[in-house]
Amino acid sequence: MSATDDRRELRDLLSQRSPHGIVHAAHEVRRRIHGSRTTFVANAHLDCSPAGLPWCPLTGEMAPDGGFARRAADLPEVATQTLVLFGSSPTSADLEAGWAETTSADPSTDPPTTLQLGCATDWARIYSGDDRGRRLEEWRRRGLSVISDGVRPGLHPAFGEESASEWSAFWQAAAAAGIRGQATVLYGPGHDLDAVFAQIDAIDRLQSAVGVFDGVSPVVYLDSAFGGPEDALSTQSTQDLRVLAACRLALPTISHLRLLYDRGDLKSAHTALLCGVDDLEGHLFLGARDRKAEVESEDLSLAEMSRWLEEVGFEARLRNGLYQSRPVPMQSSAESS
Repeated sequence: MSATDDRRELRDLLSQRSPHGIVHAAHEVRRRIHGSRTTFVANAHLDCSPAGLPWCPLTGEMAPDGGFARRAADLPEVATQTLVLFGSSPTSADLEAGWAETTSADPSTDPPTTLQLGCATDWARIYSGDDRGRRLEEWRRRGLSVISDGVRPGLHPAFGEESASEWSAFWQAAAAAGIRGQATVLYGPGHDLDAVFAQIDAIDRLQSAVGVFDGVSPVVYLDSAFGGPEDALSTQSTQDLRVLAACRLALPTISHLRLLYDRGDLKSAHTALLCGVDDLEGHLFLGARDRKAEVESEDLSLAEMSRWLEEVGFEARLRNGLYQSRPVPMQSSAESS
């Protein structure tokens, strides 16, 4: 069967009144690739912006009361990935300062902690000349291993041919430098199914050429601003499921389908895991608390996330930004008391 026939079948499946058919097809692909294995990441956020950010540009997670951590010394040691956040238009000096701050902490975790500095749009704009590939390779040799599109990319196939070309050129350079990537598919008002397929096609062409992406994440995108949990109100759940399924079925060369979940919408995360999703990234409580506080809290700890997945038949694995994973660590004594 040709690629055109495959796409026609997928469009027909997506256009059905009920999403059951597309959900089942996506879940079967997920089972074939990953079985019941489900990964999640323990993120720590270091906010290097001048005024403090209300949300994470990489995952969309809302900042806690008091904001994200401003010093590496305040980051939880159990994190498997550190996300270094900047304000708008960071410079190469900002990247260097963020790198120096985080690497000085040198947390030891298993799997090894990975580091993300800003998003792909930041890197593409800072290193835009002929030496882009060389500069990215220098960063990779220093230990940078993964970069993400983020939830509100400035360069992306969703924004026209020129933006798509710049986006593609950056990711080709990143792949040549040995850096891995996380792609984003934007949907919602202004991005209908045709627009989603156009993005998927661009991601698929790039992935087929250079294989840079380990994961892809559908993200609701509003032109006005990022609204965090409020963005979910701009789409219907059937649309969410269809876009998730389309990403799983139309991007077979990208191993992982990520759901960037909000702490107040874990029920949707359970549903998404039956619609092709095999990886979760969102807020986790990474401190220690007693069992009473654990039960009463609205956010999950590492141990609770593991139980929450295993209760519905999934095998939980804790990963870093490169999808290197391990079983979830045992509870601390403070949590067990």
